[in-house]
Amino acid sequence: MSEELTYNFTKEDIKTVINFCKNYHLEETKRNTGRTGSGPRSFGGEIDAFGPGKLNEIGISKIISKISKKECLIDNEIYSNYQVGQNVKPDIIKIIENDTNRDPNLYIEIKPFFQNDEWLGMRADQIDSIERIHSNKLDNTYLIFGEIYYNDNKNQKERDFLGAFLKSILVDENYSFDEFSNITDIKCKIHYAFSLNDLKNLGHFYPKGGIIPQTTFKKAKQIYNKKGNMWKGKREIEDIAGEKEINALTLDGKKLDCGKFKMKGNAKLIGDEKNKFKKYLYFNNNTTLENEYFGKFDFKKDEAIFFNIINKLEGFQGSSLKNIDDWWFTVNRLKQLIKEEKIKTTQETIKKIAEEV
Repeated sequence: MSEELTYNFTKEDIKTVINFCKNYHLEETKRNTGRTGSGPRSFGGEIDAFGPGKLNEIGISKIISKISKKECLIDNEIYSNYQVGQNVKPDIIKIIENDTNRDPNLYIEIKPFFQNDEWLGMRADQIDSIERIHSNKLDNTYLIFGEIYYNDNKNQKERDFLGAFLKSILVDENYSFDEFSNITDIKCKIHYAFSLNDLKNLGHFYPKGGIIPQTTFKKAKQIYNKKGNMWKGKREIEDIAGEKEINALTLDGKKLDCGKFKMKGNAKLIGDEKNKFKKYLYFNNNTTLENEYFGKFDFKKDEAIFFNIINKLEGFQGSSLKNIDDWWFTVNRLKQLIKEEKIKTTQETIKKIAEEV
């Protein structure tokens, strides 16, 4: 990743975050419980809940400011619960250019990114609000995904920005915060950026009441033994060769749009005697599977996979179905679209944002 898309935080940045969280905590309309309602949330809890997101906004706005040579300002005002319901604002709210303060030309949404993320996108109700209130900026709306990370050898508990902040301001022989990271080791990196039009035209709508499918295929073992015989409990269904369209079903036999794949190669479709809908693919030669939801997957000769659409929510406490509408890319599909030049690279998109904001 280009160093141009990375920002090193300062003590002033951390102070801005702490002050925002303090003001949020003291706002009387804000409830003092977490989203689960399991108990009261303290000031420290507010920092944990909102600090990383605010850091991300600061880091990404600073990166764009550096590239554009314009000062990009984020919104640090605390709104009442009523005002939050009425306000639909971009994350970069003002631009200072040539000593002139103006509104941004683009609508920018800043989102968090984590290394294990499989989906990137936006809630459908957020998109609806932008389309309703800022209809003049639909072609100029961008989503930017940034990661907060620590460039040190500390463990996860020691990598705490409140601990880093206290370490930087409390100098007292009776108190030591040396175990925590340094502020200078906290960084922001932009991983992905794309337009709302990219998301609506090339991403997919995942409705409330549907599943969240796994985005990769799990490797399968014990298909054939060393003698080349099939393991007990499995049965050969058919050989598939050349370029064919095949369907991956859910484990209860449902056929979904996201389960339609184009296969190129040579594979054997294998069934399971205990579950008639459970399937496997054993690859007789190097083979590719591809669809517009999950992207392209390459498999080598003699590899095998579980070939079903699996609901990631299955087995979790509560409903196994989505409770909100979303527009998403899978990360694998987004990488493929960028490689195929159907979506601009992150560097190109950030450069365009910096020029036009």
